[in-house]
Amino acid sequence: SPFFFPCFFFCFFFCLRMTSLEDIEVKEKHEEGEEDDLYNVFEIVDYSTATPWEKLVDDAEKAFRDWNLNCLGCEPMKNHELMRFTPMEVTLSGRTYRISYNACARKRLTPVSKEQLRTLDASYHGESPDTLRWLLASNFDFDPDVHCIHSRFGWPAFVLIEAVENQYSNKVSLSEAKMLLGALVVAATNANVEVPLFAQTREVKEHVYIGQSGGIGWAVYIDGANLPRTPKQCENISGLMNIFRSKVHLPHTTKSFISVKFTYIVRNLFQDWSRSFEGTVSKKRKSSVNRFLQPLVFPFGVEEETLDSISFACAWPHFREDVLQDNDLHSELTPANAPNWWLSVTRTKDLGVGRLERILRGFALLTQMNVSVKDFLGEDAYVDTEFQDDDNKLSSGRDVLRSLANPSKVLTDDIVKTSRDISARLNSVVVNTVRTVRSSDKSKTELSVDEMDNILGHIFIKTADWNIEDADKFSMNRCKGCPNNGILFNLARYISAACAFAGGVPTVANVWSEFVMEIRWHWENLTPLPRMEEVKQPNMNHCLLQQKLDLINCCIQRQIQRNKLRHSKTSESALVEKDASEDYNATVTQRRKRGQAQLEKVKDFDDDDDDDDDDDDEFYLCPEDEEAAMERLKQLKLQEQSRSGETSKGCSTSDNANNFEPTGVLKTHATMKLLDGNPFNIPITQETGPITEDMLHLRLKEMEEMGTSAEASERRTQLQSLQLRSDVEAFKAANPTAVIEDFIRWHSPRDWVKNEETGDYSLSSRMKHEDNVWNVIWKQSFPLPVKQQRALFDTTTEVEKALQYLENISFQDMSRQLFPSLVENVYTTQLDYLEKNNCPLFLLDERKNLKYLTSGLGTDLDDDVDRYEDIIAQLAHIEREAGVFVSVLSQLGDGTEDLCSNVIKDGRCMVLQKRHRDKVLEFFSSSHPENMGGGVLNEPQEREFIIRGAHSESAHRMYVSLREDGATICGAFTSALSDSSL
Repeated sequence: SPFFFPCFFFCFFFCLRMTSLEDIEVKEKHEEGEEDDLYNVFEIVDYSTATPWEKLVDDAEKAFRDWNLNCLGCEPMKNHELMRFTPMEVTLSGRTYRISYNACARKRLTPVSKEQLRTLDASYHGESPDTLRWLLASNFDFDPDVHCIHSRFGWPAFVLIEAVENQYSNKVSLSEAKMLLGALVVAATNANVEVPLFAQTREVKEHVYIGQSGGIGWAVYIDGANLPRTPKQCENISGLMNIFRSKVHLPHTTKSFISVKFTYIVRNLFQDWSRSFEGTVSKKRKSSVNRFLQPLVFPFGVEEETLDSISFACAWPHFREDVLQDNDLHSELTPANAPNWWLSVTRTKDLGVGRLERILRGFALLTQMNVSVKDFLGEDAYVDTEFQDDDNKLSSGRDVLRSLANPSKVLTDDIVKTSRDISARLNSVVVNTVRTVRSSDKSKTELSVDEMDNILGHIFIKTADWNIEDADKFSMNRCKGCPNNGILFNLARYISAACAFAGGVPTVANVWSEFVMEIRWHWENLTPLPRMEEVKQPNMNHCLLQQKLDLINCCIQRQIQRNKLRHSKTSESALVEKDASEDYNATVTQRRKRGQAQLEKVKDFDDDDDDDDDDDDEFYLCPEDEEAAMERLKQLKLQEQSRSGETSKGCSTSDNANNFEPTGVLKTHATMKLLDGNPFNIPITQETGPITEDMLHLRLKEMEEMGTSAEASERRTQLQSLQLRSDVEAFKAANPTAVIEDFIRWHSPRDWVKNEETGDYSLSSRMKHEDNVWNVIWKQSFPLPVKQQRALFDTTTEVEKALQYLENISFQDMSRQLFPSLVENVYTTQLDYLEKNNCPLFLLDERKNLKYLTSGLGTDLDDDVDRYEDIIAQLAHIEREAGVFVSVLSQLGDGTEDLCSNVIKDGRCMVLQKRHRDKVLEFFSSSHPENMGGGVLNEPQEREFIIRGAHSESAHRMYVSLREDGATICGAFTSALSDSSL
């Protein structure tokens, strides 16, 4: 054949090629170290080990025993008796499932019909199983607050196995669900548990379950399904009863009981129900709109709508199937004859951010910024930016207005012209100074010049809302903040509003910079700070910022009074009677020497010459050499005595003292006399300088750092006795013939004690010691009135330190100290809004919790940070709930305040009063475009039915939900088990 040879050669070469390929493969295997025995390994299955399904059964049985499950029980269970069971996760076929025991608090079992329950108990010759009895109960009917299995089947507890949601899907097929349910049933049988068992099928959000529960002689099978549309025979009670009877085969003489609920929903489709209050500032700035022209009023309410829908449900709790008709031709189920009405609200998933919450959270961010305002703004932090006028001359706006305020300066035409331009620019809002707004990239702010001027004008000029009587009146517990409506109180309001709605941190830095410059201007021009109490000492219960401003204001007041006394042309006695104690910072060393000579004879002291010799020194300098000063004083005494011819060898010290005239006398004591019989003059003394909290800590620290040596102890004594030394000098000047006993009687009466035996008075034991500090100071002190003493407090230095503190403060320290005042501001705004809109009382009652959270706020700034979030969350909750209340009230109308209050408080409430029902019916009937009102409602969005029946050792229950997008039908049906099946 012609094909023989080609075929032969083809087969030959093919076999040769295959042989070579096998040789190559065997060679490669040997090279890789593989052995031929690997092809001879067989898989061995060990049927003695547990399968994954059996492991699942074992895990479920272990969980049942750990939970100590037995049966449902019919006794009441309270919240504190409800145990929390930890869910268990198990694995089957590489998929994770969760087994959980769900139980809820309950009252005693409430059957829909006692006749039904007696029939069921009679069939069991006593009391029927708890699982069957709960099928006839109405405790959880249509309850939205419990799991859907509770409301559908009535059981208070059950075990559920469901898929753990993962990134792919949590859908469970029917066959897989049956396998899981079978594992639970076997585990429950082994553990002798009679609790209903459920397994999820389909997706979790569909709420479709299959289940089973059983006991001796009976079993309950649960099944359910979701239908894409409502079948014709399920649209009314008549059709549903036909389905129910065909399923359980009830005789016609046995009547079932039905519960019905219709739900009507009005959705906020256009999101226009919100009734929030925008205040005087808004998030978005409109062009040419001055947001701070009027006094600041905080906004209130959520910026976005949080109310999604309002629901109205009418329910018929339970009635026998032949009481009300509901078929294809006629229905007696109308809201008018429903015994129970429920009203509820649904909020959006995104609760939104309230306007007050935005202000608080924006300000809270500043508490984390540990950078100073000066470093943030740079070199021009506290310097006025110059501007150019029409004549191309650079002039400082602040200097121009200062020159206008100072009548001693000559006003040039350029200054007057510039001031007019400034006045027109400010629109007559701020007349004391001109504010400039920085425009650098880092410190750029959204505030215009006019807005900055108005902010400072409301803080420093417009003080009509300031009332010193209300300074200590607070709505919350007293915090370590600042006086109500004080200068810092208003600053906190404007800074927080500017931070939230006008540019954030750069705007805050600019406002603070201008604020500090204004404080410095008040000090330089000796203008008292507005919105401040006139105090002699800063209040330690206030924040440190307020204490610094109190110190500055005290120094301004003292300097003003000192200047008045300095330029007064009255006699020295009039000066002393008015306030000679404030004049000790205005003379020079030469005046002090003349004052020492005046101790010999007051008449030689020329007050007019002294005023002429005054210069810009602020206080006297103490003599460095006290011995030289004493020698000089003796020489002055001898000169005066020789001139008057009163010096003699027998002249005593008391005689010399009688030559002095009292100086620095405030008044003469009405009843007390000196021990030598002379009048007792009360001297004018120096007031203690104002001291702040940080100054006090610094002094204590300095005292501790001195050590424990004798030298350090003496130094501490000197520092602590400065005030005492000043009082001794003033007392000696006012009472030249006095002795230390007289001083003790006035300054420390407790040390002037009476001898019980003799009835005489003498010094106390501690005052009799020669080394006592009082005795030492009395011997070393000169008789000097306060106007010739060295100042105990240097106002210029201390004010400059306070201003440096304000200039170098960080955002963190500033915001933490102002936060309590801002919280008080926000809380007051909420109270005003709640009272104005008749908001529910329970929102007002929540301030008790807020008072607890804010108790002692500001005392420890570092620990306060941990409480900020809780405080803001509480205030935000009140703001959102009040906004929802006002929105619901605007829809239902006036007269429903108490109804809206109950709805907001509990989420839903019963509508009992007729006037409330009329309002609700009117709103729901007019909410649909096709309705013209008149109390006619559309078809309900959801209709729910629960049908219960009992007969011959069995109880049955079916739940049906009919909606626009489909229907849900599920049932629990009891079957009797024969002896063979057992």
